[in-house]
Amino acid sequence: MPFPIFITLSLQKVVDQLLQNNPQTLERCANLQDNVIKFVIQGVDATAYILVVENGLEIMTEYDYEADVVFSGFPSGYVALSKNSEQALLDDKISIKGDFSVGQKFSHLIDSFEIDLEKHFSDIIGTDLSQHFFSDKGLKK
Repeated sequence: MPFPIFITLSLQKVVDQLLQNNPQTLERCANLQDNVIKFVIQGVDATAYILVVENGLEIMTEYDYEADVVFSGFPSGYVALSKNSEQALLDDKISIKGDFSVGQKFSHLIDSFEIDLEKHFSDIIGTDLSQHFFSDKGLKK
């Protein structure tokens, strides 16, 4: 099931702002240009895609072809990924399938962001729901 469009659009605004405020991260996108990263969010059975383009990242709800790399995990795993991608992968909070080099480059790109997923989602869906969604007691088994 695709990620809800209102969340996708809100996340796109956040990503655009982060890239605008961090030109070095935008330059790193060039190393991944034309790659597609798929995100599988377990517990809610949702998917989202990121296409790396010349001037940033395009978040999509659907993609007709196979992604270069697939990240899969519960929402709490994505919080861990946004804080320390290498540790999240080592702790098996997020799994990667596909082109590992693309996954590794994307993980390094994420590390260059200073993003608080819980805060941004609380702005979209409310604080209580966001805290539950990202907690280990929420959707994580």
